[in-house]
Amino acid sequence: MRELIEMEEHHFFQWFWLKSEDWSHEHLAQLMGLNDIEQNQEKMMQLALQYNQFDRFMQKLRRASLDEAGPVQADALQMRNNKRKIARCLKRLERHQKGEESLWEANLEVREELLQFFRSHHGAFETID
Repeated sequence: MRELIEMEEHHFFQWFWLKSEDWSHEHLAQLMGLNDIEQNQEKMMQLALQYNQFDRFMQKLRRASLDEAGPVQADALQMRNNKRKIARCLKRLERHQKGEESLWEANLEVREELLQFFRSHHGAFETID
């Protein structure tokens, strides 16, 4: 998980941007070569356990991403000075959560700005789940 969290910094994204629909299981059986799973109850139970483990891991990864504050927290004055930029970042995140805008398709500068403000002003983003 630490490696995945470290990827955020390098690629300018955050795992908490993912929603449960982003890691949907609907095609996983086909990818794992389990097309005949309906006839084999044991395989079906094993797949259900894997789904559950994967879902728990992704939830844990999202929480770790949300908790990742970065090494230095910005002071209150700097936060007030950047209030409009922080609000813009929060609106972008809200639009992403609602499915109105995809942060995965945003250009590098937008993702870099989001990551910078999230890491610097972590407290302002506590309302994101």
